[in-house]
Amino acid sequence: MEIKDKIVLKEKQSIDCPVGKLVGTLQWKKAVDLDLWCFVKTKNGRSETIGFSNLGSLQSYPNIQLDKDAGVGDKAGDNEENIRFDTLEHIDHAFICANIYGKLSANFSTYDGAVIIKSKSTEFTVPLTSKAGGSWCIIAHLDTTGPTPQLRNINQPVDKRPTIDNLIAKNYSPKGSDGTFPPRERPRGFIAKLFGG
Repeated sequence: MEIKDKIVLKEKQSIDCPVGKLVGTLQWKKAVDLDLWCFVKTKNGRSETIGFSNLGSLQSYPNIQLDKDAGVGDKAGDNEENIRFDTLEHIDHAFICANIYGKLSANFSTYDGAVIIKSKSTEFTVPLTSKAGGSWCIIAHLDTTGPTPQLRNINQPVDKRPTIDNLIAKNYSPKGSDGTFPPRERPRGFIAKLFGG
């Protein structure tokens, strides 16, 4: 790829993004085990999760693939993990997230990390800058539902693994809260009323 433009996104900034082949790379050097994840909602309503437990494939739907699990055992060095998108044409939402393995409430800004999203000619950098604590960080959002596809820098730590529906609804905790999603509404049927549940 011949990169002509390099753009660093500030927190909460959105920018037009191409829909062709993309590579999202999580890079860091410090001694920590970061894991790159992608939570996806396709145009036909399917939800998909790509991460070290499901690497995905460029040859099968939704045509997204993670290459490897780096930094295992809190290894320092030139760590990177790459998620490749064959196309965004059949995707409505793709959220790029990171998890800090084995640390419940870490500060992502202390780990010198960044996600770099490369298209054919442009490189978008989303640094991990949030100082709030959490074991997960919602880093960036690729949104193709509007007239122009958008890439947004989110940088929102949370304490629990997110779901694609929570992410689309922006139903994650605001900065300064405990970083957890609101609990699900419990059913209030006859059995619940009978036993006070």
